[in-house]
Amino acid sequence: MDQQKPGITPVELRNRQFAKKMRGLDPVEVDDIVRLAADSLESALIRIDSLSSDVRRLEERVHQFERLEASIKEALVTAQSVVDEIKKNASKEAELVKRQAQIDASKFTEIHERRMAEIKAQTDRLRSFRDEYVIKLKSLIAGHQEMIDKLADDHVKFDISEPKS
Repeated sequence: MDQQKPGITPVELRNRQFAKKMRGLDPVEVDDIVRLAADSLESALIRIDSLSSDVRRLEERVHQFERLEASIKEALVTAQSVVDEIKKNASKEAELVKRQAQIDASKFTEIHERRMAEIKAQTDRLRSFRDEYVIKLKSLIAGHQEMIDKLADDHVKFDISEPKS
């Protein structure tokens, strides 16, 4: 706030000499009024100076708060961009984890499907081997049964007896 200088200072007002004229005003009253005006002017100037100082101090505080507000706004913008970046990175990482899990699940499924196919093929071979073995065993048993039957028939025909003592 610009402080304007009054046209006359309190000191100048107190020291001002007026020319004496006939039938002029009462010098004591004039001196009293001049002294009273000078005191009022001095008080007003002191008050104006004090208020100007208060205004400068308050304006500086306003500027401090404006700088603080700007810093807070900048910090909020920075924090928001950091939060956005963190969200973006977390989303990317989640997508990567999801893709890797899908790849791992696919590999796991493929490996186990292959293993199941191998086990099924091995089981089929074992069944086939078992079936062949059963057929051969039945054939062998049938052959032996024939031999036993033939031997039994021969025993009956030859009536081999034990010597009597």
